[in-house]
Amino acid sequence: MFVFRNIVGAVVAMAFSGIALAQQTEPSDQEAVEREDAYFDQIGRGAEAWVDTCGRCHNLRAPGELPPELWDVSVTHMRVRANLPGDMAEDIKAFLMMSSESMTEEPASGVDE
Repeated sequence: MFVFRNIVGAVVAMAFSGIALAQQTEPSDQEAVEREDAYFDQIGRGAEAWVDTCGRCHNLRAPGELPPELWDVSVTHMRVRANLPGDMAEDIKAFLMMSSESMTEEPASGVDE
């Protein structure tokens, strides 16, 4: 559970960095900043719902264990099985897909391993 709380903490930190970025942008970019803030809010809600809702019945996996496409299928399946509200399922899916993508990215070429 400790690892997953760290993931939630990282997501919240990313959201706050998005807020800091919003304060540095030009007013003409306000719409893009608002969309980004809404996305980070969704990711944060999804992380909390994943731990609180999915963690009741499952041993939670690290999001990087499955590719984004499989998380999409899994959340869609569990939405029906667990009778999750649509907005909650979308939040969880957004969190898992974003986390999975960031955890499975390959290092840039030319970087020593």
